[in-house]
Amino acid sequence: MPSTTPFDAKNPDVGAARRILLAWLAAGECNQLPNDGAEFDRHVEYVGSRQPRVLAFYATEAFWQLLTEGIVAPGMNSSNMNLPWFHITAYGKRVLETSEPNPHDPTGYLDRLRSAVPQPDVPSWLT
Repeated sequence: MPSTTPFDAKNPDVGAARRILLAWLAAGECNQLPNDGAEFDRHVEYVGSRQPRVLAFYATEAFWQLLTEGIVAPGMNSSNMNLPWFHITAYGKRVLETSEPNPHDPTGYLDRLRSAVPQPDVPSWLT
């Protein structure tokens, strides 16, 4: 995953927010989504104006996707078992520890696939 991911608040992309969120999760101790988006600063390259609250909004959508995919789960410990607290699941830790693009990072995964197989065979019924 790149060290920073471009994010344009005027043309927000939940895929970019997802990559930023995955990098933030992989980087360390986190157990609650930031409301202002400032915690993502190490992982984002703002295109145009810096609007971390817009990024935080789209990161929340990406978070719910990762929740349904089993990367994160509600609660951070037995005393805080519900949202807004969360923890990274055992499966999520394995996903985040790999440097290889994976299907939970669709943009990176498809970029790597396109570079490995520039002209894939596509069945005629898909074109």
